[in-house]
Amino acid sequence: IITNIEMKGSFLEKQKILEIMENLKNKKDTDQPQKIKTGGSTFKNPKNSDKKAWQLIKESGCADLRVGGIKLSNLHCNFLENLDKASSEDAENLIENIKKEVFKKTNINLELELEIVGKK
Repeated sequence: IITNIEMKGSFLEKQKILEIMENLKNKKDTDQPQKIKTGGSTFKNPKNSDKKAWQLIKESGCADLRVGGIKLSNLHCNFLENLDKASSEDAENLIENIKKEVFKKTNINLELELEIVGKK
């Protein structure tokens, strides 16, 4: 049971908040795939590295990997893009290939941000 709470923060004018929100939306639209079949961000950024998951994927030579109807997005290589009725097995195999390559090159084990339900 919470009986008392104290919060600290700063207040901004409504227009400034709207401007910040618009800038964040524009950055997302520029940096991440939009209006295509994707499950969103695939891997969490590792805690034991200064690099983000997408950087490790790209530097490990995985950016152009494809399995069946699924590949890494050209815009952001931490997003899987369903090109042509990809199966869940295609997605799981691509994920495993990426994890193996990144681990081989960096000794970092990428952790999934998404949850796989069911079997291959």
